[in-house]
Amino acid sequence: MNVDLGHHEALVGFDARRVGEWGAALWDSERRRSFLLVEVAQPLSADLRVWPSVFEPVVPAPGSRTTPPQPLPRPEWIGPNAPLWENLEKLTDCIAAADSSARPPLWIIAVTWREFASTARGLGGPYLEPPSPAARDPAWELLGYDVTDGSISGLSNCGYETVELNRARAQWAPKLNEHHLFRQVDDALAFAQSSNARVPEHAPFGVAGLWCVSRSHAMNRTEHAE
Repeated sequence: MNVDLGHHEALVGFDARRVGEWGAALWDSERRRSFLLVEVAQPLSADLRVWPSVFEPVVPAPGSRTTPPQPLPRPEWIGPNAPLWENLEKLTDCIAAADSSARPPLWIIAVTWREFASTARGLGGPYLEPPSPAARDPAWELLGYDVTDGSISGLSNCGYETVELNRARAQWAPKLNEHHLFRQVDDALAFAQSSNARVPEHAPFGVAGLWCVSRSHAMNRTEHAE
């Protein structure tokens, strides 16, 4: 599907992501050295390989002896931009219905999408069908902006050679926040253009805005971000 969003923002879906021990379980010291531009406790991302969903299996870092948790069950159809849910109420209801003993620490997030123009592909499309709710709530907390081809994060999941890593850190690290996400959308858009040249096999890259809807163990669909 070809769309031209320019710098306009489209809300494309929702998810529940792991935080705490199993949110950071994918990141051993070697992976951090090769993929991250700044050291953070837990990188956040639209990319499930960077920030795991509670509905997906967790693959621990090599050498881990801890048994990973089981994913929460979910319906076969959750929307056109899976693994994002198109309906926030159905997402929170699904989590509330899960066995409380299996419900991990999690954040409910909303994901928005921006790109320059045409050949849109991100987040499974992106298929710009209106989600529910159809627009971002001003109360949702901005976590930051990721750069992704719709699956792979160009910011946190495309490794660097040593020389280019040092160069990238000097240029981009001051623009990142404590979640390893861009603070400003314009910086993320500039990084997306740079990533198109650096990792052409994953181009075109767009910008995914990550917004925290709520934080909890037992989710209630009326909760909002703290």
